[in-house]
Amino acid sequence: MLKDTEQLKLLAVLRSVVKAKNLTYSEIAKRCEVSEVTMKRWLQGNGLRLDDMFNICNAIGISFFDLSALAREEREVDTILTKEQEQLFARTPALFGLFKMLHSGESLTTVSDFWELTSAQTF
Repeated sequence: MLKDTEQLKLLAVLRSVVKAKNLTYSEIAKRCEVSEVTMKRWLQGNGLRLDDMFNICNAIGISFFDLSALAREEREVDTILTKEQEQLFARTPALFGLFKMLHSGESLTTVSDFWELTSAQTF
């Protein structure tokens, strides 16, 4: 059972990842081969063991180590890329650079100037 503050942070970030990926308890439970009731209980911190957390991480597509890094940063997960988005950025690294600048809070004007984009390209 989760009681430790660090474990509770991990659980909070895990729930944030689930929310960011728009996954349902039912979908995750199916991937983990447990009942939906069990999954709900686990994601509330009841009876969740470390190996269960590893299973859930695997089922939702995040490594446990990435999850713990996010928990250490103590910030909510606001962006999880889909597989298609990751593939697009892998094929077009410049597009990822542009996305990263925008995501980190740079203004559209700054990004546009940096990448020397026309008005049409910026749009």
